[in-house]
Amino acid sequence: MADTKPVIFKTYQTYGGYYVYDRHTNSVLTLSREEFEELQAVERGVLSPDVSSVIARYRQEGMFVPNVVKEIRHPQTDLLDHNAKKRLQQLVLQVTQQCNLRCKYCAYSGIYEGNRMHSGNRMSFETAKLAIDFYLEHSIESPLAVIGFYGGEPLLEFDLIEMCVTYVSEKLEGKSILFNLTTNGTLLESRQVEFLVKHNFSIGISLDGSQKEHDACVLEYFSASEMIHNKSILFNTMVVKDLKKEVAYQESFFQIQKYEYLKRSEERRVGKECIHWC
Repeated sequence: MADTKPVIFKTYQTYGGYYVYDRHTNSVLTLSREEFEELQAVERGVLSPDVSSVIARYRQEGMFVPNVVKEIRHPQTDLLDHNAKKRLQQLVLQVTQQCNLRCKYCAYSGIYEGNRMHSGNRMSFETAKLAIDFYLEHSIESPLAVIGFYGGEPLLEFDLIEMCVTYVSEKLEGKSILFNLTTNGTLLESRQVEFLVKHNFSIGISLDGSQKEHDACVLEYFSASEMIHNKSILFNTMVVKDLKKEVAYQESFFQIQKYEYLKRSEERRVGKECIHWC
C-alpha cells in the first residue's frame, strides 16, 4: 500500500490540551495552542510541511521525518489462504433473531441506521450442520475448536443448541472443544444450567433493567462484591456511528469512568486483573 504523504502525523485535542501523534517516532507530543493550529494547517494542506516552523523545530529532535514507507504488509498476509482453509479459529451460530426482551438500547432494536432488527428468523438444524461441517473441515490445524451460540436470545432455541453440541461432540475426536453462549439470562432454568455446566460452556450474561435500577445495581455490585470489588472495570459506551438519536450520559458516569481508568492504569503497572463491563 503506497503512502504518498511526505510527513505522517495526527493532531488531536482533549479537555486537557493539544497533542500530536508522530508516526516516525511512535510518540505523542504535547503542544501549545499556536503549535497545534499550525500543524492543523499542515494537515489540511494549507501550509507546506517544508515551511512549517513547528515541524522544522521538532525535526531537530528526530520527529516529523519525511515518510519513507513504500508498502505496509502484515507478516501473516502470505498465510491468509492457508489459514482460511485449515486454521479457522471460531464458529458463531446465530441460532435466532428473536428475543424475549426488547431493550431500547439494544443494537437490534432499530436505533441504528442500516442495522438488522429482531425478527422471527431462526436457524434450522440442517443449516447448523452445514456450518459446523464447514468449520470442522477448515479448522483441522487449529488446536482448539471454539463454537459459540448467539441471537437474538439463543436460549429460545435451546433444543437446537443441544442438537448442535451433541453433533459436534460425536463428530470431533482428539481435539478439545470450547462452547460459549451470549444470553440475557432470563431463560436459564435447571435443565439449561445443567446442560451448560456439563459441556463446560463459557457464558456471557448481559445485565439489564430500568436505567435507574440498572446503573445503581451494577455500580453497587462491582464495588461491593468480595470477589471483584478491588478490580477495575472497563467501560464500553454505545457506538454513536449510525445511531438515530443522541445518548444522554449523566456526568456521574464519566466521573466513575475516569476513576476506573486510573485504577486500571495502576493495576496494569503492578500486573493486577481487571473486569470488562459492556
